[in-house]
Amino acid sequence: MFSLSIGIFGPASAQVPSSATTPSVNTAANCPTSAAIQTRTGAAWYITLAPGEQPNSQRTQTYSWACNLSQLSPGATHFTIQQQTAPATYTSIYNIATRGSGELFVFGGFAGQSGGSYVAKLDPVSLNELWRTNFSVPSNQWSYFGAMGVQGQGDIFAVSSNVLIKVNPSSGALIAQATLPQLGSSEGGTGAVYNGFVVTDSGLIVLKSIERGTCSSDGPAALLCAARNNLGGNLLIVDPNSLKIIISVPLFQTSLGRLMLERRNNIDYIYIPGLTDIYRYTWDGVSLLLDTSWGPVSYAGGVNGSGVGLLGDYAVIQTNFLPSITPSKLIAVSILSSADVKTIQPFSGASSWVPSKGAFDASNSRAYVQDTNVGQVAALTLTSTGWVVNWIVENQAKGFLFVTGPPQARQVVMPSSSSLGDQMVWRDASTGNAVATSDIVASTATLDPIAPGFNGVVYYPSSATGKLVQLTPFGVGLSYYPVSPCRIVDTRNTATPNLPIGSPVAYKVNQGGPTFNYSAQGGNASGCGISADAKAVFFNFVAVNSAEPGFLRAWSYGTTIPTASVLNYANVNGLNIANGLVIPVCNPNTATCSSDLSLQADQATTQLVIDVVGYFK
Repeated sequence: MFSLSIGIFGPASAQVPSSATTPSVNTAANCPTSAAIQTRTGAAWYITLAPGEQPNSQRTQTYSWACNLSQLSPGATHFTIQQQTAPATYTSIYNIATRGSGELFVFGGFAGQSGGSYVAKLDPVSLNELWRTNFSVPSNQWSYFGAMGVQGQGDIFAVSSNVLIKVNPSSGALIAQATLPQLGSSEGGTGAVYNGFVVTDSGLIVLKSIERGTCSSDGPAALLCAARNNLGGNLLIVDPNSLKIIISVPLFQTSLGRLMLERRNNIDYIYIPGLTDIYRYTWDGVSLLLDTSWGPVSYAGGVNGSGVGLLGDYAVIQTNFLPSITPSKLIAVSILSSADVKTIQPFSGASSWVPSKGAFDASNSRAYVQDTNVGQVAALTLTSTGWVVNWIVENQAKGFLFVTGPPQARQVVMPSSSSLGDQMVWRDASTGNAVATSDIVASTATLDPIAPGFNGVVYYPSSATGKLVQLTPFGVGLSYYPVSPCRIVDTRNTATPNLPIGSPVAYKVNQGGPTFNYSAQGGNASGCGISADAKAVFFNFVAVNSAEPGFLRAWSYGTTIPTASVLNYANVNGLNIANGLVIPVCNPNTATCSSDLSLQADQATTQLVIDVVGYFK
């Protein structure tokens, strides 16, 4: 029998150390939840990990498809964060977006910038730029953060000041461009910005403007002028094909923060954060109307709402989007009845500023919010009687945080600023304790959205430095324990020697400890020496007597099936294909472990042999 073995540690027969060693274990490339995403066209947004500055139009900032550190490196006690900086400079970069697992886009720029604003495509491995598409924004426009995202049909949309574009994701070709309405000089206008957008389930682009008015400032500082002048703005719904405006209505009240959309009973509800009230519009496909049956709802003395997000059945907003001497308020308004309002003042202090909105985890009824001037971040649970503070920790930051991991093991990923600059911190969502901290990422704190990428990476865009930094976590502290090659599965010795096609099969690996009897799986009856507390195991898979060309997938029991295969096989006389690699076993902290390893044969059946040569714990 001829066997071909290719694996990250080399052939299965290679010699291994006779005693435990402690290498870094990187399973980030096998983030099970992001690997399982079948990226494709969708209703509102393209189905991908991070389609825009938010994961959805509800602006939750909870990315359930991204991995927490324990999923990336099961059992690791410490983590190191590797940094990689994109070679090119991206002046005034704002946000990133993913599409396919091998596609990464960045957006930035400002009015009057040489070359204009831009969308660029990068190779997510090397971070080399593949193309950059510039679009011109007149120099007399107000320069403030717009946004970019991948609409459901797969094209890239970006808005900068009052210019909206549509870009081909493959070539970077500019498909369409539109100038959006703003007040003229006779009306007091000096330039409007459309700060981001959301998308309806029918693919329509929804945007709203902020009018600057008389002002000597540009950039974020001009928000003070917009609030003082209170010239209102427009709410638009735009056809994604032609970029023509379907309908436009004047805003009830000037809005500085970003809008949110949720859909119920065939109606789109669009929530707007006003200066003193939160209010919403309804869109039924024909009429765009202010919903006076629901709002406006007062901030109860607070002012300047930040972006709105959805937490279960509540629209949640935090005040003090502009600096204030009054503590910020966290306000939840039921989307079903605006009479149901729950308010708390999570932070105290003589100075408050909330430039970035919080993250909202509906599975745990939990909000994670911060106050830059107070220098703290807090977790609060929304109950039937009001807000309950879970924890508050010291953490000064300007940029957006996000939530990742399964509901029972969430982590909060956020920047943390000091006199030296920004670091990135991964916090246990249940306690607020830091699990991992990076080295300094940028010398100046960013105002941009931090976002996850495929394979466990995190992207830090720095508008201050014009650089995009990719952070990759690695688990350390696991020791590798070699064992003599030992068989745990041989389907030829079972009642069903051929794996079923397209149906998962589960096997025991480490639950029974070193002397577990694998005979029911066709393996060694006296055990293979695998410790019951192993976190990952080095397997060698061999496909035997394959019927036709097919492939095998393997993953930790209790997690989502990946899209990538571990072994491709075919019916070739005298050839049995093998591959050796490390795979995490079932983690009892994140799943119910009745088995340890899941396998699935696709396209064609095969018989299978699995040997183990070592484990990590």
